[in-house]
Amino acid sequence: MQRRRIVILGSIGVTVIISLAVAVYFSIAIDNRKQMAIDLLTKPDGSLNYNNLEILLNEKYMSSSGFEGVVEFVKNYGGVCTEHVCRLPVAGTFCVIENAIITLQATEHSKYLNVERRLDGC
Repeated sequence: MQRRRIVILGSIGVTVIISLAVAVYFSIAIDNRKQMAIDLLTKPDGSLNYNNLEILLNEKYMSSSGFEGVVEFVKNYGGVCTEHVCRLPVAGTFCVIENAIITLQATEHSKYLNVERRLDGC
């Protein structure tokens, strides 16, 4: 009786360990969020796709928090903003910095963001 109880508990323990191992493996194996974000924001040559950045910023911030949300996003990544323009550093080398210039554009009926690539340096 005692031996049968040990065998049953041992079997349950092994099953639990295998189930946890499988759950951990599959929860990690299918997390493609970072790579998907990189693929959406970069061109095949690895450079930033400014058009896609513009679309995503407009969709995320201009429909909800407005330009204040953009300012917070830019500051979180080391950029600076004035009243209607932000400069977001994208990449840099010894003396050349690639920036995303984010400008708030306003028409009679709506506000939207325009994003351009600008190189600054020596």
